[in-house]
Amino acid sequence: GEEEAGGGAPRPELVILDHGLYHDVSEAMRQDLCRLLRSCVERDVPSVAKIAAKYAGPLARLLPLLLSPSFAAALPSSWANVSDLRAAARHELPQWVSLKDVARCIESMHASGGNLMGVLHSFGYTRGLLHALGFPETRRVHSLVRFASIGLCEPSLMRRALNPCPRDDGGGGGGAASTAAFTSSLSPSPFSALTP
Repeated sequence: GEEEAGGGAPRPELVILDHGLYHDVSEAMRQDLCRLLRSCVERDVPSVAKIAAKYAGPLARLLPLLLSPSFAAALPSSWANVSDLRAAARHELPQWVSLKDVARCIESMHASGGNLMGVLHSFGYTRGLLHALGFPETRRVHSLVRFASIGLCEPSLMRRALNPCPRDDGGGGGGAASTAAFTSSLSPSPFSALTP
């Protein structure tokens, strides 16, 4: 467990490893997903549009919402209007989506050379589990974007940030303190866009 703030007793942790929840993706897709997550939070609409169109074709504007419904607030209303969100709440597609659009979207996802549909399924499954446990969506998005930011670093910095060593001796040994310091130093902060 991780120590509570103030040096208290270790906090219990729950780790679920479901081997159906991870997927092999190409390096290019991994980096694109990292960029897409950051771009959504940073409200970088041109970058979101470019990456989402590559993977979701005519349904590009719905892709950020599959990553997190909270991205609806971070993107312009032309991307997710109220009727789109109401349709999603009813587990329906928006009225403007045709069967041909769905087919072209699936073709785009398959042409991307990775298992994006599997990745999206895993994201949704994990989001549902965390929601059932009372884990706030904002914290889930913070975690996704934190690791997306690390995932965009050069390999040596990525290894340093992800080093599981529990110590931080100031010499780049890694650990939780190193990861927290590293990700809190990222500029600009991607999380300010999620704050109401």
